[in-house]
Amino acid sequence: MKEAGIDALVGAGEFNSRYLTNMRSVMTEMGMPFRIIGVMPADPTKPIVAIMPSVDIGRLTTPGREWPELATYSGPSNVELYANLTDIPAEQDVPAVPGRFWPADEQAKLNDIEKLWEDNAKNRPTFNAASPELALRKVLQDLGLSKARIGIDEPAIANALARYGMGEITAVPADNLFRKLRMVKSPVEVERMRIVSKLNSEAGRATMQRLALGMEMEDVQAVFFEELAKRGGRPAFIVAGMTSGLRSARLVKHEPFLIDFVGRFQGYCGDFA
Repeated sequence: MKEAGIDALVGAGEFNSRYLTNMRSVMTEMGMPFRIIGVMPADPTKPIVAIMPSVDIGRLTTPGREWPELATYSGPSNVELYANLTDIPAEQDVPAVPGRFWPADEQAKLNDIEKLWEDNAKNRPTFNAASPELALRKVLQDLGLSKARIGIDEPAIANALARYGMGEITAVPADNLFRKLRMVKSPVEVERMRIVSKLNSEAGRATMQRLALGMEMEDVQAVFFEELAKRGGRPAFIVAGMTSGLRSARLVKHEPFLIDFVGRFQGYCGDFA
């Protein structure tokens, strides 16, 4: 980062935000972009911050894992007013609805895990904002980066900061810097890559043992996904037959057959063909 001349990295894309925060929102599983934003200052005395949906807080802050400093967002308390705001000065606050944590009856008897969820939801975030972009604005302000040169991986971030009164920030593309950083793997990452390579290849071999004449592409895919799930993996995709699919629409004898299995494990992919 020093060589690149930037004061902080802001990762909003799925892979880069996960790289910075070790987190992935359940909202991302639903196809929603920019659900978690990671901010990593160049100054090692300043914390890495994860900006995340408030609904994720209990699920992600679980024992046995590390997480950075947290800021959450929910939604604006006045949706109509917020919808009409095109530019928001840096000093203007946009009130947010309370973080959407799971409600608990005050008379309810919570077990230890539920108490941890409740405690994290109430005490771990440093603040709750009306949107991810407004949360990012406050994080940068709190880190003393209001006039900084930041590296971003999504152009929409620069546009949002300019609209929200952070025009003195210089946002520069950092796609290649992220790629360079991610080439250096931590022991945790290397171990995850080993695990996903093993479980993916085992699931692929088990799938091939179960192939039968007459199976259609959906059948082959279902078998692979089942074998992945048995081993703790999650499906990415499978190619079977030719690169475009089964040339006869089902498995038949005496045809060339390509098969390529790709599964996931905790943010990393295995590829076995």
